[in-house]
Amino acid sequence: MNFKNARVNQKIPFVQDICKTKNVLDVGCVGQDNDFSSEAWVHKHLKSVSASLLGVDINKAGIEEARKLGYNILHVDELKDKTFDVITMLDVIEHVNDICQFLEYYSVYLERGGKMVITTPNPFNVRQFFNILLFGLPSINPEHTTFIDPINFKEISNRLGMEIDTFCWLKEYDQPQKLYMKILQSLIFPVFRSFRKHFEANYAVVLTKS
Repeated sequence: MNFKNARVNQKIPFVQDICKTKNVLDVGCVGQDNDFSSEAWVHKHLKSVSASLLGVDINKAGIEEARKLGYNILHVDELKDKTFDVITMLDVIEHVNDICQFLEYYSVYLERGGKMVITTPNPFNVRQFFNILLFGLPSINPEHTTFIDPINFKEISNRLGMEIDTFCWLKEYDQPQKLYMKILQSLIFPVFRSFRKHFEANYAVVLTKS
């Protein structure tokens, strides 16, 4: 897998393209955004392109709110024996206790030949470099349990008996709030990212079940 020369995509169009006309299970869909009317809520965009879409989450209050808006979302305990063409896990794995166990659990719901789409923050994002340089510490979401470099997915896929079908970098989709970070993101970060793609903000891995 050539990480140095991998393409850089926008998150939502990339995931939509894989889910188009497919039967999709969207894992952790409630947590994609706190505002279900937001354009950042990916589940809404997947519904517009997939043949069928089922969401699953552990946030009971969020599930009920989304159901009132017409979305088909279950609590993880309600998930039945059904298989899907595509399973999406968008910015989820960095929150779980055991990544391999988590992926293995959901792999039983994936059709043979199906695709598991995983997005997650890049631990070597140039933004982290500047946070350490300027403030002495990286910026860490306290709800995250781990960071995973894309190279680690080679080992993860081997342990799961799955293959890496596609890899790409993803452009920044968390917009900075502070002025100094907005300036860095608009003027400085693109220079670093054009020089080394491993400075990109996020990435996506697509695993296939053989």
